[in-house]
Amino acid sequence: MKDKKNIRTLVEEHIRDKLPDYIELSPKVPQEDLENFKQNSHQQKQKILSTITVTADDIAHFMKDPEVNDQDILLLLNSLNDVNEITAAQSRSPLTLIDHAALHSRAEVFHHLLDKGAPLTQDNYLGNTLEIALHALIKDVNNKNTVQIVKTLIAKGMEIRLDKNWLEQENYYGHGSVLANKHYFFSQDDLSKIKKLHSLDIQSIPIRKSLLQEEKHNRLKNALQQEKDTLLAKELGDSDVVKYYKHCENYLSDLNKKIRYKDPNQLIAEYKKLYSNDIHSITSALSFIDPSLVDCYIKREKGNNRSQLPNDKRLNRIWRLASQKQYNEAIDLANTIELNNKQRNQFFFELFRFDRDTLIILKDHGYIPKQFSFSDLVLYQKNISSKDIEALQKVGMDTLYGDSNGLSMMYYAVIKNNLSLQNYLIEEGYPYKTKEYGEDPLHAALNSQRMLYKDKDLVEIVKALKPDTRTIDEHHLSRMFVIKLKYPEIYEELTELYPVLTINEETKAPTSICSML
Repeated sequence: MKDKKNIRTLVEEHIRDKLPDYIELSPKVPQEDLENFKQNSHQQKQKILSTITVTADDIAHFMKDPEVNDQDILLLLNSLNDVNEITAAQSRSPLTLIDHAALHSRAEVFHHLLDKGAPLTQDNYLGNTLEIALHALIKDVNNKNTVQIVKTLIAKGMEIRLDKNWLEQENYYGHGSVLANKHYFFSQDDLSKIKKLHSLDIQSIPIRKSLLQEEKHNRLKNALQQEKDTLLAKELGDSDVVKYYKHCENYLSDLNKKIRYKDPNQLIAEYKKLYSNDIHSITSALSFIDPSLVDCYIKREKGNNRSQLPNDKRLNRIWRLASQKQYNEAIDLANTIELNNKQRNQFFFELFRFDRDTLIILKDHGYIPKQFSFSDLVLYQKNISSKDIEALQKVGMDTLYGDSNGLSMMYYAVIKNNLSLQNYLIEEGYPYKTKEYGEDPLHAALNSQRMLYKDKDLVEIVKALKPDTRTIDEHHLSRMFVIKLKYPEIYEELTELYPVLTINEETKAPTSICSML
């Protein structure tokens, strides 16, 4: 089989040379001989490994599977030629196997790799292995394996990055990153719990300099700063730009003092304890602080409705059939895979994404969810249209009333900045709000933490909602308080259109606000 593997590699390399630039070949992970590895006996596993060449991508794949034990991972590692090999099959995954071990809380594998001389990641831009381990810790602060890895990395002298603005404004301790598996934010409650349970003080980990604080990057930083100063001086007609920077810094500092939010996670935890987990009392109390806290509380209590589809090679065949519009064949093949209810719901939305015409076929095969969250629809259908809604209705799905989280379709249209859907829902008489507690669409629109759209888009969204004295409450006005401070021009335009949104001297910023939806 070794010869067979080499021939396959040669064929792939030959084909790769013939392909145009916009097509790229990626290796199958795990390779075919390892697909049922975990089901085999120890003797069978050893026999398989003696006939193939194991890659780092194969091992990284098995590390993320909780059903594969550490002993199997170590067996695979013993067949790997080089523990320093970089994983490449998934561009968003960590770069090294020791990073994968940290990410998936495999302490025994992590220390084995460390003993074998596997290098720790340490990059000014990409981050480091300790930051990956902290990303794993925020998912489960009770995980002793992760804590063991973190303590080892601290002892190795690794440092972390800290975002001071999150610490000052949101009372979170950590670092945000656009890169997968490199961000970590701990609430004060998390920090106390970790310290108490594991004698681990996250706040005592040394902070490393940012990229632009490094001496070798100063030349680039200074050049960019000079270019910015020149453009600003030209725009302002004043060469003394330093005073403007100082003015902006002071303004932002004063601004942040006026809108300092309390930690929503801590407030939710306090009320859960205070009211002994009585849902009605908790939602009532949280709604008095801010309606967004109710939605976050309910969503967290219900948990994630989505479930990862099983690692089954038949799925690749299913998506290939779906892409060729052979939907009946795709669903027939799906029926041979054992799926739980959550996985069936996910399969429904995955197939619906290919073509709304699949709904009739899905209904005939019993794949219509009995209850679903509109957020699932938003996740898989990024730009929901009126035709999507009509198609769902034809197969008996309820899009009129609140979803499993109690939120209306109008709410989701607003937070996704889907103005065309919003107008359709209004024309069709869809409800503005479908539950007593929680954010309504206007709360969501005015939540400045979600304001990712353009100024004119926000105005159009609010105009479609037509706010009046019957729909305005103190929480709408507290959001307008923040908008007036941060975006005075938008505030002026909105209040000119709708005077009812005008704040007064008694109006204050929200005590706390949650934007997890």
